Amino acid sequence: MSVQPTVIAQISDLHIKAFGRLSYKQVDTHAALLQVIDTLNALQPRPDVVVITGDLVDFGRPEEYQTLREALQRLQLPFYLMAGNHDDREALRAAFPDHTYLQAGPTLNWQLSVGGVRLLALDSSVPQQPWGEVDEQQLQWLDQALREAADQPTLVMLHHPPFACGIAHMDRQRLRHPEALEAIIVRHPQVERVLCGHLHRSLQTRFAGTLACVAPRRVASGGSGSASGGAGSLYSGAARLFAPLLAASAGEWSRISARLATFRDPGHFTIVRG
Repeated sequence: MSVQPTVIAQISDLHIKAFGRLSYKQVDTHAALLQVIDTLNALQPRPDVVVITGDLVDFGRPEEYQTLREALQRLQLPFYLMAGNHDDREALRAAFPDHTYLQAGPTLNWQLSVGGVRLLALDSSVPQQPWGEVDEQQLQWLDQALREAADQPTLVMLHHPPFACGIAHMDRQRLRHPEALEAIIVRHPQVERVLCGHLHRSLQTRFAGTLACVAPRRVASGGSGSASGGAGSLYSGAARLFAPLLAASAGEWSRISARLATFRDPGHFTIVRG
């Protein structure tokens, strides 16, 4: 008897602007998202769920969330939203009232079971700050959730990576006090992955006894920031690392694996010229 796999798709850092506006005045993130949606809709096997790990829009404005909602109506798959440092929790809730897991409260934590896999989302966003943080109450919530299903494979998701990537300005914006999160995850071997966004680069590293993965931010472009080309222009795996690699602190080892590419725009989007 064949076993049906559980497929979870992650996208991140959409940075949607109000319709017709370009992110960083040169990147059409709306058009790029539509191409990503077309790619997701065509995937075989079909994903059971799509998780979007923060920075859904650029400035947290209601009109940006409206543009995002209209675009996501084309997605033919269930999707779940998380907040990043560019998001506004109240504006996000107002734009997606049917997403009842985004319950009222200071943070947007949620949990979901898909097939045999459990998803635990931690809201690491801090209003008006680029860096991330999870407080003691959130850590207790995570620990309790992991205790409740010790035998179920689990993905822990948050926007800000809890590790240094070696890029100095991004390391200043990572998750603060990651050792508290690490101390919890390392006690729960059912955590198969820690999924993050924020860096706009595809990175994989060891963290808390498991594998941490960062989703890339990818934009297909035919010039002047406009998206063009087919879905084949969109593929995961792109990163820029400075050479030599800048360690976050002296003597710190880097265990990052990444594909290398060059970023030419201020927003650290990968531009694929058509």
